Amino acid sequence: MRVADIPARVVTGYQGGEYNKVGDFLEIREADAHAWAEVWLAQQGWVRVDPTAAVAPERVEKNLDLAELVPGGVIRFSNDSDAHSGAYQWLKQASQLWSHVDYNWQRWVINYNTKNQAQFLASLGIFDLKTMLYGLLVSLFVLTCLLSWLLLRQQRAKPDRLLIAYQRYCQKLAKCGLHRNPAEGELSFAERAKQQLPEHTEAIQQITALYLKLRYGKQPSTQDWILLTKKINVFSPRSVKVKSGSANG
Repeated sequence: MRVADIPARVVTGYQGGEYNKVGDFLEIREADAHAWAEVWLAQQGWVRVDPTAAVAPERVEKNLDLAELVPGGVIRFSNDSDAHSGAYQWLKQASQLWSHVDYNWQRWVINYNTKNQAQFLASLGIFDLKTMLYGLLVSLFVLTCLLSWLLLRQQRAKPDRLLIAYQRYCQKLAKCGLHRNPAEGELSFAERAKQQLPEHTEAIQQITALYLKLRYGKQPSTQDWILLTKKINVFSPRSVKVKSGSANG
């Protein structure tokens, strides 16, 4: 065409391809690469003139057999008889699934840039980066306040009814002059109380045993709790004179 003084040029691109049903995109490989010529015609502009179109026009509709494709060799296409077999369909779907994963990896990881970032934010209704930053700060503030409120709420321990009942029992003994030392255990305090109040030995033993069962036992029952509160309510020791050195635990 140039010898005939008609402007001409070589154009490279792709011919054919395969539609990926899994990812809803057109998959084009290097094997689909093609080159053709364009000529400049008056009042028409650049017009495609592909002298190789007559060689294998079915390339647009059929898939190439890549396993049999060799440079300079005969163009071979996939066998249509195998396209309807179950194994072929399964392998085809698996191949398209893998191509879909690879495509998204290239799109969202390898080729992810500021333009893609802007498009992604626009799909979420965010068209300004400053607006997004302000929104993130507000969301972070609200989330921090919510977590702080939840933590403070959990730290508010419920009243320990068992401990309150035992403290009421200790207060009754304190009125008799028997004060429990901060580091004194329940059994040690009970032994000292029985020495000072021998007439209440049975009640002291029962209250202490019930408290220890409810506090440290594996299977405390509601009946034990009712019995403990009942015995503490009726427990009325009289004032006694504490013996010297009896508060050493």
